[in-house]
Amino acid sequence: SRTGLSETTLRALRKSSPGSLGGPKLSLIMTKSEPNSSSPTRLSLDRSPANRSRKAPTPPEKTRTRSVNGSSESSQPRSIQLKEDLRKANELIASLENELEQVREESLEKLYEALEAQKTAKESFEIEKFKAVEAGVEAFHLKEEELKKELEIVKNQHASDSAVLLLVTRELEKVSLELAKADDAKNMLLSQADDASKRAAILKSELENARGFKAEVKKRDKIIEKLDGEIEVLKMDKSYADGSADQWCNKTIVLERQLEEANTMKRTASASLASLTKQLEGSNKRLRAVESEVTDLKDKAKLMAKMGLRQSQDLERSGQMLEAAEEEAVKLKSEVETVNEEKSRISSELERTKEKLLSLGGRDYETQLEHYKKMFEEARLEIDVLVSALEQTKMREAGLVNHVKKFEEEVCSMGKEINRLGGLVKRTKEEADGALKKESEMRDDLKEVEDEVIYLQEALREARGESLKLNAKMLDKETEFQSVVHENDLLVKKIKELEEALAKKDSELSESEQDYDLVETLDGMNVKLEEKREEKEDSSDGNDDDDDDDAVEVEYSMWESYHTGKKEAFHKGK
Repeated sequence: SRTGLSETTLRALRKSSPGSLGGPKLSLIMTKSEPNSSSPTRLSLDRSPANRSRKAPTPPEKTRTRSVNGSSESSQPRSIQLKEDLRKANELIASLENELEQVREESLEKLYEALEAQKTAKESFEIEKFKAVEAGVEAFHLKEEELKKELEIVKNQHASDSAVLLLVTRELEKVSLELAKADDAKNMLLSQADDASKRAAILKSELENARGFKAEVKKRDKIIEKLDGEIEVLKMDKSYADGSADQWCNKTIVLERQLEEANTMKRTASASLASLTKQLEGSNKRLRAVESEVTDLKDKAKLMAKMGLRQSQDLERSGQMLEAAEEEAVKLKSEVETVNEEKSRISSELERTKEKLLSLGGRDYETQLEHYKKMFEEARLEIDVLVSALEQTKMREAGLVNHVKKFEEEVCSMGKEINRLGGLVKRTKEEADGALKKESEMRDDLKEVEDEVIYLQEALREARGESLKLNAKMLDKETEFQSVVHENDLLVKKIKELEEALAKKDSELSESEQDYDLVETLDGMNVKLEEKREEKEDSSDGNDDDDDDDAVEVEYSMWESYHTGKKEAFHKGK
């Protein structure tokens, strides 16, 4: 934006410079193209003492005719010489102005090239920006020194001509202003570089915060993966661990701790979300304030545009007035020169006429002296009038130049303010977008955490239900075991009773009979066991097949142990 302003100022200078330097050319063209028009030089020649001397009465007719003829003959070649001298001087001035225009165009082209180099350097990296700016500034200083040397040469060459000196001084002032503008642009570039470095530091800090947030997210993901692994382990343990109630309890405690950690993480995430919402509200308020300022500035810019149109119209009028004033100044300068020449010529003619009159003598000497004195005073008055007119035109030119400078400064300041506010609006929008993105990310993370918490709660419920089922199964098995133990005790008592009854019997019974009795008792025990099995099946009302098989296996093992014990006791009794 600042380079664009500098380009516009350079273009305006290019457009305005040939117009300002083209004033004397137009005056030359006007003087050449209007030979029949009544120019101030002709008016001054008409007012010359030669023409007035024709009207002045002289006593001797011979002297009058001689003086008139001599003055008319001498005035014509002098006027021709004056015109030729004026033409040569104008040509010299035009050539000098062309040279100055060339120098100015070269300097402007060099400045434009330097600005383009700065613009291309801006698009590269920041380090290359600084290097390019320094190189451009050094080259610009060298070019500035070269321009100053060339201007000094032009000054030394054309020191005699006052008009050229004025133009050169104006050009020097313009070049100094352009140099000051270039220095201001350099300072602005340095300030922009500092602002960019500050923004880079802020962005680095934000990146570090984002990395920390990513690390937290990774930690959460790891925790979630651990929880998933533990849940899978729990699922595996479901199928394999029937009697691992203690392990399930421990795992439920671990899961509860992890749930508490997840809840704490959820609380921290909600707190960070609340802080982000507050930041978003603050950024929205800032955005609204900046937008209101931007609207106010747009209104001001519209008013300034209207004022600019009016002032541009005033500037056009003032430019026309300047051109007219310059033409009048050139005409007045030429008239002053012609008047000075006529003054010198009149003084020389006065001396000649004095000598002639002294040599001739006569009564009309005093009248001629008075006549020439009146002519001399009139010429003096004309010179004073022309000098005052020149001073007035110079004052007008200075006032118009100051007005133009003030208007350009106001336009530049308004452009800077608009650019600054546009940057602020962009920054606030970017901050608001970043806050919205962060808020959406935090909300997504919160949703994920909530889903995980719900999933973990469901897993905990399932684990607790399974642990309760396992506890119920364990209780059922304990009751079954106690009932089996009780039955075993009863059977042991019965066996003891049978042994006592058998001991009381006769020892004379044969082995076959004893075996027969034992077989009958064993058959009776088998019948009892089958009846007990049927009763358990009826009492369980649809328990699992695995439990029934386990109970049958326990009873079968107990029956085998009893059978073997009975045989051993029988053999020992033998």
